[in-house]
Amino acid sequence: MKTIFQRFRILVLTAGIVLSFVGTHAMAKDGAYVGGNLAFVKPGDMVNTNEFNNALLGMDLTTENKLSFKFGVGASILGGYQKGDMRAEVEFLTHKNDADKITQTVKGTFLNRPIDTEEEVDAGDGYLKQTTIFISGYKLFKKSGKVTPIGGIGLGSTSLSDGDDLSEKVLSVHFSGGLEGNINKNLSWSGMMRLIKYGKMTIEQDNGSETEYTFNVGFALQGGIKYQF
Repeated sequence: MKTIFQRFRILVLTAGIVLSFVGTHAMAKDGAYVGGNLAFVKPGDMVNTNEFNNALLGMDLTTENKLSFKFGVGASILGGYQKGDMRAEVEFLTHKNDADKITQTVKGTFLNRPIDTEEEVDAGDGYLKQTTIFISGYKLFKKSGKVTPIGGIGLGSTSLSDGDDLSEKVLSVHFSGGLEGNINKNLSWSGMMRLIKYGKMTIEQDNGSETEYTFNVGFALQGGIKYQF
């Protein structure tokens, strides 16, 4: 029986052979391109923080309610233009993530006594759908060769919905880095890791008050192909 290290070595050698095969052409020429990606996405936690202060009750409390999400599968279509080692791109990305759990943390003092509690509850069967249009810029760090490192940043507008009463738009930003190579003179593959951050979201409650939510940084692993004209 092969040890785990022998299997790992075989996997590395196999990956090297595949990359050598698909990357025998020079990197894509300048011009317009279209493409698409599949992605495994883990959004950042959605967080609501409140402070309660009352000197008479000796109260100085901070509560944090944090909703986390499970991994979800997403897809995107994109188009752009490459000039030299720079690339400008527009991307339409959509994915849906089921809710995972809600964590409530309470810290501070009440009746001048310290309080530090944390409770987790199941979030039920809710979900969050995220649809984003990104405008991005990328740099290819090596214009020719079998595999080319690539990095980029993008700004976007994200629509958030839960299939019920949530329908909001927030600003979004991503930082991405990965590798790409050519299959032939027109087709290329890419694989990237992406960090995604959403802006603040303010929701008006039934009683007229407003509740503010922030988002922690999420991430995605994505791979796809492009066709260059």
